[in-house]
Amino acid sequence: MITPIDIRKKKFKKKWRGYHPKEVTHFLHMLSEAWKKILIENNQLQETIKKKQITIEKLQAIENKLLYAIQNIEATQNQMIGQAKKEASLILQQAKIDEEKIRQETAQYRDQSKDKIDQEMQHMREATKRYALVYAETKEKIKYLAKSMLDNLEKNETLSSIIGNDHDKDKS
Repeated sequence: MITPIDIRKKKFKKKWRGYHPKEVTHFLHMLSEAWKKILIENNQLQETIKKKQITIEKLQAIENKLLYAIQNIEATQNQMIGQAKKEASLILQQAKIDEEKIRQETAQYRDQSKDKIDQEMQHMREATKRYALVYAETKEKIKYLAKSMLDNLEKNETLSSIIGNDHDKDKS
């Protein structure tokens, strides 16, 4: 690689009708300064490239870690969704089982209640019949007693009137 010093120290042979030596020297000096700036800039750019490359490598490492984390998250998410679906399915199955059990218990309770109501109604009907029978018997007994009492009253009145007439006859 040519350095700025190489450019400055470069000597050319002189020939008759050659270039003007001061202009060549001045041009070489300007070229040397420009080349020096280019080399400095090139070194700075090379340094910047190295730093950027390091940053890129760090970012790529971070990106790889993030991608790995995302993949793990997605896998975990898929597992959780699968587990949630299984749990939901089990909950639904249990709910159906519970529903059927409740339906059966309700039907059994309804049937038992209906049977109890039917039994109570039967008891009430039987009691009503017994009360009606007792009422009818009691009514008949009361009628009989009332009739007997009336008959006795009539007999007593008749006897009283007979005794009273006999008693009046005895007094006279």
